[in-house]
Amino acid sequence: MVSDKDLVKMFISPSFVSDDMKNENGNGRFIVETKDNVVFENYNEAQIRKDTQVKKEVYSSDYAVLSGARYIPENLQNTKSKSISTHWLTTRLYHEYVGTYGADGKLGAYTPSFKSLGMRPCLNLNLEPVVKMNSFGYHKFDTKPVQDFDGHVLYNIMEFGKYPQTRAKNGELLEDLYRNGHLPMTGKKYLGRMDKAGDIIWNFEYEYDGKNYVRLISNRFSEYSRLKDGSRAPQKGEPVWVEVKPIKWIIRNWDDLPKSINPNGNGTAKTINLMATESIASGLPYYPARKDKVHAMWQNSFPRAYFNGYNIHKTLNKGNGNEAFKADINFNFEDDGFIKDALMQDMKSTYKLLNRKREINAANEK
Repeated sequence: MVSDKDLVKMFISPSFVSDDMKNENGNGRFIVETKDNVVFENYNEAQIRKDTQVKKEVYSSDYAVLSGARYIPENLQNTKSKSISTHWLTTRLYHEYVGTYGADGKLGAYTPSFKSLGMRPCLNLNLEPVVKMNSFGYHKFDTKPVQDFDGHVLYNIMEFGKYPQTRAKNGELLEDLYRNGHLPMTGKKYLGRMDKAGDIIWNFEYEYDGKNYVRLISNRFSEYSRLKDGSRAPQKGEPVWVEVKPIKWIIRNWDDLPKSINPNGNGTAKTINLMATESIASGLPYYPARKDKVHAMWQNSFPRAYFNGYNIHKTLNKGNGNEAFKADINFNFEDDGFIKDALMQDMKSTYKLLNRKREINAANEK
């Protein structure tokens, strides 16, 4: 049986993240680089994306809003029905600030201890399993265009993995079943938010009528925070049910994909460069302190640990980052992390389908 580690290698090609550690007075500089499977967009990428207007505004999922995603006043929005997200980038700016992408499409920076910004993962999906699935006639990695009101294609998306996203329409029923002990747990849990004491709140998954849901306690940013359907987010302290659904990813290198995926693609891509269409999480700091420049480094950050399933200090000890700039707080998600929680099930099911098809083909050839 293939290991989880081997499955990750089969499906994801790591990305490199660089922190420019030049002295603040401009005297001397060097780069600290890490190699990670799941990252955030960096500052320079965001500048290019803004210039090309692929997608200016970024919205928060209901799950992120209910976890504390920052509310943006309506005078900064093009729509009054959603909460636009300011989300973290990977790039350290200045001495103790982290780069961000704002609701108005502008780049900025925040101190790493902020908990109300969004988290929007990116990854490089390997082409081989996707192309093979398509050639075998499976539809697991089908793509579809997202259009504006005039019918112009903004970008193309792919679904991969699952995460809590949209407030459940049957929340009252689920709450009643939960209180009466009639909802079975699946054994999975998803990262929620960090409370004032610095403790992590996890939200557990339940199954009902063939669908999966998590129950969380609303921690909305303000009384004006809105969900995707335009309704106000429930007040703080109120239990809310959120459906676990497939993650939608923007394909950032659509033009470079092979013709088996994009009929007009030039075939130069080696991976499928994906970025979540929304900020999928919030209520979490980049780093829970702001004392010096190491707290604003991606290599030491909370999201790096969670999205990659790392023990940060152990990872730095192994040379994935620079131990000389190791921060004092360690984050350990070796047993619970985004890849395991959100992506591993799709990796395993895809691997089984590919193996089954190979066995069938081998049997037919005999």
